[in-house]
Amino acid sequence: MIPTVEPIVKNFRSMRDFKSLSQKEVCADSGVPKGQYSRIENGKVEPSISTLEKLNSVFDVTILEFLCPMI
Repeated sequence: MIPTVEPIVKNFRSMRDFKSLSQKEVCADSGVPKGQYSRIENGKVEPSISTLEKLNSVFDVTILEFLCPMI
C-alpha cells in the first residue's frame, strides 16, 4: 500500500461501512468507475482531487476529511 494513501483508504472503508454502501453503490452515486474506486480503496492508487470531489456528495464530507485520520 502507498503510505500516503493509508489514511484515505481507512476513511473510505469506514465511511462506506457507516453508510452501509457497497462499492457498486458508491460508484453509481459518484460516477467514479468501479475499478478505479476499488484500486483506491485497496491502496493501489492515490485518488485525484477531482475524484475526491466526486465522492464528496456520496459521503457528505469535505476533501480534508478524506485526508485526515478519523478519530
